Amino acid sequence: MKKIIAGVDEVGRGSLIGPVYAGAVILNKKINTKLLKD
Repeated sequence: MKKIIAGVDEVGRGSLIGPVYAGAVILNKKINTKLLKD
């Protein structure tokens, strides 16, 4: 079985009623992470 790890982040400042947005990403192990910016 192949193991996959997903990085997830969400935003929705105190949103009891308002919208919440979430994003997820799965990258290839060979990617050069030095090129990524947060």
